[in-house]
Amino acid sequence: MRVFLLILGDLVVLFASLALTVLVRYGRGDWLTHFLPHLPPFSAVFLIWLVVFYIAGLYDFRRLRNRLDFFRVLSVSLIVNALLATVFFYLTRSSGITPKTNLVIFLILFFVLETLWRQWFNRISRSMLPISRIIIFGENRANEELFGFLKENPQLGYEVRAWVQASGDLPAQMHDWKDLARSNSADTLIMPRDILHDPKLKKVFFGLIDYGLEIKDLPVFYESIFNKIPLSEIDEEWFLEHITGTHDTYEFIRRGTDFLIATVAQIIFLPLEILIIPAILLTSRGPLIYKQTRAGRHGRPFMLYKFRRMYNEKAKNPDADSSSPTWSPPTGDSRETPVGKFLRASHLDELPQLINILKGDMSFVGPRPERPELIQNLKTEVPYYEMRSLIKPGLTGWAQIHHSKDTNLDDVKEKLSYDLYYLKNRSFVIDVAIIIKTIKVLFVKPSK
Repeated sequence: MRVFLLILGDLVVLFASLALTVLVRYGRGDWLTHFLPHLPPFSAVFLIWLVVFYIAGLYDFRRLRNRLDFFRVLSVSLIVNALLATVFFYLTRSSGITPKTNLVIFLILFFVLETLWRQWFNRISRSMLPISRIIIFGENRANEELFGFLKENPQLGYEVRAWVQASGDLPAQMHDWKDLARSNSADTLIMPRDILHDPKLKKVFFGLIDYGLEIKDLPVFYESIFNKIPLSEIDEEWFLEHITGTHDTYEFIRRGTDFLIATVAQIIFLPLEILIIPAILLTSRGPLIYKQTRAGRHGRPFMLYKFRRMYNEKAKNPDADSSSPTWSPPTGDSRETPVGKFLRASHLDELPQLINILKGDMSFVGPRPERPELIQNLKTEVPYYEMRSLIKPGLTGWAQIHHSKDTNLDDVKEKLSYDLYYLKNRSFVIDVAIIIKTIKVLFVKPSK
């Protein structure tokens, strides 16, 4: 409901900005005469703009209170939209509308009005949802992350009334639990799995339901807030509950879709690849295609293809093909050629992976394909890391669009939490959302 109201408000601001633009440019006397011809083409442009706003994340309520981030994303979105509008009006010159000055005026007015509208929406956002007053139980990283995030984002509709960290502080009797909830005016209890599944407490929790208290599983609640799975709060039982189902129809249809899209994409990008090939071969020695063994579904090895980005890896780095994990450098790689830097920044080095998709080694969406040796090492350090191999690796994925490259073990764990979310919830809707959001990541890197 709130997303609908936010989109509706943006539409109102868009049309109001157009009306004000015409008023500023032509005056009140000729306002209607000039406004009506502008209305049809701008209406089409506005629909495109809303899609860009969605891709940019301007309808993600978790980010609405970050004013600096909002201004940055809004500014980038408006630059992209201005370029799209310019192309649109150039291609539809038959409409008689070529709003150069008007577009500049419109962008300024819209930026001001949109900022005011979003600030007002943030203030009333909490009143649009019933506040859920919660008590968090357990001392762990997931609870710490939840506590801090919910405190900073009241627009999500949750108010943390207490955080009971020590297990020794848990009430022992039914009336103690009721007193704790009553004294904190709480209506929801967030429980770790070990407490929730404690045989001694199951009957107590059952009785609290009749009292009007909602009992929520910590991993489920955490997942709904962050769109990832808390690694510290899941066990083998969690996988048996959520990951054992089959997706045969989904996998069959997705394979056909992958093949069709990869074929069309290969044809579209062929002229670009023809330009890339001499740029690589004429600027550095070495093969055109860089090949490396990666682990596919169920750990089956396959040969991954990329356009070569680096000078002779063996000469620059004797450990380039070693089995020891090598983290991605946070600020770049000195082994990259000038052309390679451009290919990496634009992700064009990954175009040969369309061949991997056509062969069935990869999908468009899935976990990042890793080296088998790296997986073997990480399995001993990161619990359940091997579970990401239950599905095909992907050219893009839920983890890739939410988190930056791996620079340490914490990054690996963070990305695994996103991969497990995708493994649990994968569907065509999520696949489409990932592909759309990947467009954003091409321009704005995900934050940690």
